[in-house]
Amino acid sequence: MRLGIVSDIHGNAAGLAAAIAAMGDVDELWCAGDIVSESWFCRHTVALLRDRGARCVKGNHDTMLLSAQGAAARRGPHVPADLVAYLADLPHALETVANGKRVLMTHATPLAPHEEYVWPHSAELQRLGGVEADFLILGHTHQAMDVQVGSLRVVNPGSAGQPVLHEGIAVLSCATLDTVTGEFRVERLPAVR
Repeated sequence: MRLGIVSDIHGNAAGLAAAIAAMGDVDELWCAGDIVSESWFCRHTVALLRDRGARCVKGNHDTMLLSAQGAAARRGPHVPADLVAYLADLPHALETVANGKRVLMTHATPLAPHEEYVWPHSAELQRLGGVEADFLILGHTHQAMDVQVGSLRVVNPGSAGQPVLHEGIAVLSCATLDTVTGEFRVERLPAVR
């Protein structure tokens, strides 16, 4: 199964559309959270993921927008109630088996308190060795990553919404993961808004 993976969109509909186009044909589209910004509801990013049948988890920005703190951002006439309900119904973690491989997706670390950033050389990464999965898909850092920790492969597609510097150039990114061959490919895209 070839998964298309995006994360940290932060309401950038043009970035999300560019990421989806760059991935080409995928069997499923997955999103590791932060579909919206904590203070701005983007109906376009939520609708695009919902309408494509994407498998999504909530990120910290999604959770904050849905909290009392985000009430004003949810009140505008441009905010459809059905899209807010869709976002609210997303889980914080998603687990499935694809081609005999266990795949777990969360926005930040799957370990309590579930908010830590996981970087390639952080202590948090080493704690993940006990997670029972073959692949762990994360977001949160906006940095693409592919690291093996024991029998667990930890991947992050980077950000499809907020540019980061890669080799001195501001880029967005997304990724594909083939659960049969194990190929993880990061696509870097020009920054768009």
